[in-house]
Amino acid sequence: MIIGIDIGSTHIVTGIYDDKGKLISTFRIATNDKMTEDEYFPTLIILQNIIMFLLKK
Repeated sequence: MIIGIDIGSTHIVTGIYDDKGKLISTFRIATNDKMTEDEYFPTLIILQNIIMFLLKK
C-alpha cells in the first residue's frame, strides 16, 4: 500500500493506492492558516483510523 499526501495552500489531499497501483480512496481536508496543529489533530486522527482500517482489509 502507498499513501500519497499533497499539502497545498488550500487543501491537504491524501490518496491511498493498493500494491498494484490502483487508487483505493482519497481524502480532502481544507487548509486554514488560522487553525493550529491542535485544531487539525482530531481530523488527522480520524484520517489515521480510516487508513489503518483500510490496511487491515
